[in-house]
Amino acid sequence: MSPPDPAGVAREAGAAQAAPDALPSPQAAPARSRRVIRGALALALGAALALTSCKRPDDGTRPVSRDLPKLTLTESTPNLLLTWIDAKGEFHTAMTVAAVPPEGRDAVRVVVTTSDDGATTGQVYVANLRERDPTGAFKVTTMTRAEWEGLAERRRGGAPGLPPRASGDAPPPPPVADTSKVSATVYGAEWCKPCHAAQAYLTRRRVQVVYKDIEQDRDAQREMSRKLARAGLAGGQIPVIDVGGQVLVGFDPAAIDAALAKAPGAGVAL
Repeated sequence: MSPPDPAGVAREAGAAQAAPDALPSPQAAPARSRRVIRGALALALGAALALTSCKRPDDGTRPVSRDLPKLTLTESTPNLLLTWIDAKGEFHTAMTVAAVPPEGRDAVRVVVTTSDDGATTGQVYVANLRERDPTGAFKVTTMTRAEWEGLAERRRGGAPGLPPRASGDAPPPPPVADTSKVSATVYGAEWCKPCHAAQAYLTRRRVQVVYKDIEQDRDAQREMSRKLARAGLAGGQIPVIDVGGQVLVGFDPAAIDAALAKAPGAGVAL
């Protein structure tokens, strides 16, 4: 028998020493098992959620339902803000069905001030106060706000947002030197072009203007009603403008200038 090869003996000894390291130690095996189990549970949970939920973050690309719930409108429906359109295409507001005159009862926008339906969405409620359904309630349909505003524009001959003109024999408005310390509040609505025209006019006069949307802000609507009641005025039209405590209804530049001349904080007339 030939003597053993020293190099071969060394290789076998090295392999014998390395073999235990190739196998998992008793302490490492449970930890690896736990990691495998946790991974499998996570995958199973993710699959279950995918099967039971379709919700995903709104990235602005999903279509939004614009349907409004059914609205029942009668003479006794409370908390109403009704906007009707006259023959000239001007907007007027009323708080009750009875306050809407015959000329404006065909296409009345309806807002229930205790609900956001039809007030903060692109769709609006429009009632025909000349017709009733079989239950006796007024017929109410829905349309886009642009469609409803288009009714007014067609009545005014395609000239939207024209403010009422002062009479030709009215005295010239009093000049005001400084109105930068005068404050005014305009109560209006998003769709009301004369309301925004009044805001712009006051801003050009350097008045400190606060614009309040009575459809979006119920507190503003109640505040406007209280001011109208104190002034002994009817709330049948917007804008309603409070110039230093003087309440005006409608946008009339001459009336605004006269109020500015008497407002607290106004400069001396030139």
